[in-house]
Amino acid sequence: GGSSQGESKNRAVSSADITRAKAEAEQKFRSDLESALRSDISENERVLIPSAIVTMVGTASHPQVGVAASSFEYVSKWTGKIFVFSEDDLRAKSVGILKERSGVGEGVEVRDISFEYGEATADYEKGLLYIRVRVTTLFVPTIDTASLRDDFLGKGSGEIREALGKYPEIKKIEINLRPKFFSFSVPKNPSRVTVRVDEP
Repeated sequence: GGSSQGESKNRAVSSADITRAKAEAEQKFRSDLESALRSDISENERVLIPSAIVTMVGTASHPQVGVAASSFEYVSKWTGKIFVFSEDDLRAKSVGILKERSGVGEGVEVRDISFEYGEATADYEKGLLYIRVRVTTLFVPTIDTASLRDDFLGKGSGEIREALGKYPEIKKIEINLRPKFFSFSVPKNPSRVTVRVDEP
């Protein structure tokens, strides 16, 4: 429910005054509904404001047109529907779609995913929400450091470059040997080799 205080510029209530008071009452209800939902939902849930449908219940109470009054009260009851959805669910579905359409395969992890919401329509009878979403994300290859280390064991620089052919996602490699040898080769003992991957 709700009420609004109307004003009559000509000291008599006009149809324009009532129309304006109705619009103000509806706007107040929408604002109160949004505030109530935002305080009630969890951190990962989103309120989709454009999907809101607000309807007046019954007939509003207000003075008749033409009644002398410099101000008047407009009393009305409203009901509303609005979609609230889980961004975690949207994220999970988006990851699957992004991987499928980009063809990156399972060896890639999706990170830093963000959403920008656009036009939205709701079908409350079917419980469906249609929303245009712009998704921005970062694809990060999943590198098996143990396999990478094993491929480098005992190899020199030429053999390492050849072994890197199995890992096209690696753009640059830096090898530090301790102590430094005049002849370059990676130790054969796995316990003496540590592989660290620096992510973008």
